[in-house]
Amino acid sequence: MRWVAGLGVALTVPDIRDNLGQLFAAFDELHLDEDLLFGGDGNVCARWTLRGVHTGEYGGIAPTHREIAVDTCEWSTPSLATRSPSVTSTASR
Repeated sequence: MRWVAGLGVALTVPDIRDNLGQLFAAFDELHLDEDLLFGGDGNVCARWTLRGVHTGEYGGIAPTHREIAVDTCEWSTPSLATRSPSVTSTASR
């Protein structure tokens, strides 16, 4: 599961897979740049930037052919019971 700030519900693996497919279909040269990664006491924090060129419709927005850069910070607390992380994400820009 993945919690995204502002959604109020956790995203499931199929939700995440669908969104990634939409992103790769709408943005050329899509990639993540890892900006910061640290952890301790069972928590991990990752700050990264998603970059690409908007070449296809996304979220009802026609292609702009402009570069995008979305800064995101996620923190994770792995569950010992399921051995899977609970991830919370926030984005800006």
